[in-house]
Amino acid sequence: QPYPLAYRSTSMSITPIQLPFAGDFTLRITAPLGYAWESTESVAKEFWDREPAGATEIFPGEFPALEGTYATWNDPLTFESRYEDGRKVKYGLNIGIRLPWWPETNNKFLFEFDFSGDSSAT
Repeated sequence: QPYPLAYRSTSMSITPIQLPFAGDFTLRITAPLGYAWESTESVAKEFWDREPAGATEIFPGEFPALEGTYATWNDPLTFESRYEDGRKVKYGLNIGIRLPWWPETNNKFLFEFDFSGDSSAT
């Protein structure tokens, strides 16, 4: 249910997260306009899961910095691309989010790997 109606966040599962090559990267996930990450840390951590259904590896990052539409990991995270047998590594995470009445833009989330900058930058 939308946050303005229910006054509670919901859990959002992001999986699979697959990279074409391995490396250490910072990461910022930007939610579409109208959405907001759950900003009350105690509530947000109730939703946090680094290995949701569909993931084959634990997401390498701890709980992110949350601000408005941004979820940011400023310290580099180590991602693998493939297992030795050639299968692709699949990461995922569950995180709390506030749903809008209606998205102000599309429902696409932007993933920025190797992001550098202020999490409040536009």
